Amino acid sequence: MATLTFRSSLILCCLYAGALLAQPVMTISSAVFPPFTTQANDGFEDWLIPEMYRRAGFASDVRRLPGQRGLLMVEDGYMDSTFSRVRGITHHYKHLVQMDEPTFRRDFVVFSKNRELNIENWDSLRPLSIAIINGWKILEWNIKQYKSLNKVKDARQLFKLLENGRVDAVVYARYSGLYLIDKLRVNDIFIVGKPLASKDMCVILNEKHRALLPQLNQILRSMKKDGSYQKIFNQTIGKTTDS
Repeated sequence: MATLTFRSSLILCCLYAGALLAQPVMTISSAVFPPFTTQANDGFEDWLIPEMYRRAGFASDVRRLPGQRGLLMVEDGYMDSTFSRVRGITHHYKHLVQMDEPTFRRDFVVFSKNRELNIENWDSLRPLSIAIINGWKILEWNIKQYKSLNKVKDARQLFKLLENGRVDAVVYARYSGLYLIDKLRVNDIFIVGKPLASKDMCVILNEKHRALLPQLNQILRSMKKDGSYQKIFNQTIGKTTDS
């Protein structure tokens, strides 16, 4: 009887492994950008994107890569997809296509210790010493007037400059900035004024998957309607609120 049980278990394991091998796998590039993507794989997109692909019949193989490198890996066909990038970025690449349905909308805002700053638009930065992350093109393209401009390699450096009084303000993404402020246990840094820009963020794929776009768009729309999108949002980004 024990032998039969062992053989049955072995057969089931083999069948399960075969089913996994038979399922197509989507290789996906993702940088770490909490609360959207985290080292613990419990960010908003860490849950949302694999579920979207699961509903389309794919397993997800997510690999952490620096942003530009990950994008080029998809462009060159070595990977299938990336997590969300700003809508329209595919216009600068020959072999990338982008979903129409956005995964979320990203606000680029000003953080400062001075809650009295009047921030209306990019020109409002003219009298300020500011800091941004090096390589964030939307900021580099639009920030033209300032008292001084510091570029750093990561968000922790960015907010440390502000915390230590070395700049008047930093420009960063809303929810990611609020997440970091909470982690650093800083209570005197705030979002000030209006967003400098608000951009739809969309999943990108290599052009060989162009035919999947209508199905993926419909799946993401259905997730927004059936409550699963909001549930993931509430459990991840929704925990991050304005001060």
